[in-house]
Amino acid sequence: MSKDRKESIIVVKVPDLSAILKSIYERSDKFDPRKKNKGRARICGTVGYVETPVGIYALDDEGCGNLHPVSDSDEDSAIEFDYFIDEDNSISIMPEGFFILKAKGLTDLPVKEEVLLHDFIRSFGARLEINYEACRKEFETCLA
Repeated sequence: MSKDRKESIIVVKVPDLSAILKSIYERSDKFDPRKKNKGRARICGTVGYVETPVGIYALDDEGCGNLHPVSDSDEDSAIEFDYFIDEDNSISIMPEGFFILKAKGLTDLPVKEEVLLHDFIRSFGARLEINYEACRKEFETCLA
């Protein structure tokens, strides 16, 4: 956390995406069960969500995300995750595809950890601090 950052009591839940990512990798054309390859599917960064009386807000560890709740009924409010497929000795720099989760899909996943917002959003430079403040203010307004 940045020393100048105002602390928050807002809890971010980090879902465990490992089962989804394993399934994506096993269905990819790079997976070969006969090889002992050590490939994997991954997303870039860490994703979490905040539960408020207004709804579920999804964001990443840079404080990026929609500042409106993710919904099960509104197609435009689902969260989209780009995924990358890494192989034995190489790291993919371009996404292979994406998957989409709505509110229920996100909250039905096991929670890997719970982190306070000021610790969840990385601190490095003005852009991340601006993102943090925007998220903090939005969530505190929803929780008031």
